[in-house]
Amino acid sequence: MTAIEGLVDRLVLDPICGTAVLEGRDFTSYFVDTILREQYLNRSASEIAQTFAEGHGLAPSVTPTSRLVGRYYQGNRTRTTLSRDTTCTTEWDLLVALARFEDFEVFVQGRSLFFQPRPLAPRVVFGIDPSVLCALKMEYLPSITDAFEVKVQSWNSERQSPVTSVASSNSSIQTGVTSGTGVPSKSYVITRPNLTIEEAELMAAQALREIQLHRKIISLEMPGDTVLTPRQGIQLGGTGAMFDQVYLVESVERSFAPGTGFIQHVRAVDI
Repeated sequence: MTAIEGLVDRLVLDPICGTAVLEGRDFTSYFVDTILREQYLNRSASEIAQTFAEGHGLAPSVTPTSRLVGRYYQGNRTRTTLSRDTTCTTEWDLLVALARFEDFEVFVQGRSLFFQPRPLAPRVVFGIDPSVLCALKMEYLPSITDAFEVKVQSWNSERQSPVTSVASSNSSIQTGVTSGTGVPSKSYVITRPNLTIEEAELMAAQALREIQLHRKIISLEMPGDTVLTPRQGIQLGGTGAMFDQVYLVESVERSFAPGTGFIQHVRAVDI
């Protein structure tokens, strides 16, 4: 049974107490610890992801993309460069940036690097019976359920014109102008340089989705297993409250101790 696979960063031995402590990370550490030394222009995001994975001996599970990376920051629209003052200093920085440009998700699981479209719903959903839980906390944020909007504004240096896109919680997206008749109770403004209209639309939609994920949050303490992982879904039921629904697992923290046994702490968000 394998709970995690990766590299050991630190080993602490205590001969008095007879303990050994291992601290480490999964194979994401390969990319986090590798400084970028090339510009990777005129290559697609998927080609770069596959090159990085194979360079570290990991299996690439990569969905092909077509847009060339050079087009993300060519000409007067330079936003992300790979030079001395780069914002993408490591391979992982670049993979995360490319994933956002493509509206993908990127993660390492076992000995594989996954670079794939972000799913609209969890691919696997597990049922959770409240009677087996050691602890359950449910959070609700009314301010996110009210009407709100995300506004992305930019100045395109190439076209010498402003770019604005608005995504609202009623699922409407307006491009080039601010919101129309309905005045939302809350507005989130994101300012980024040199965006195209398409990039502003994507950024607004991404930010709206990420905010809405936190409308409802549940925290569980339950008997441990090695099956549940982030990005899976859990179906909470039996509470008799508005929290009975499917949630997206955001994190799983497992621990083992003589007094408590094998338990796990799960944090999941609304979808």
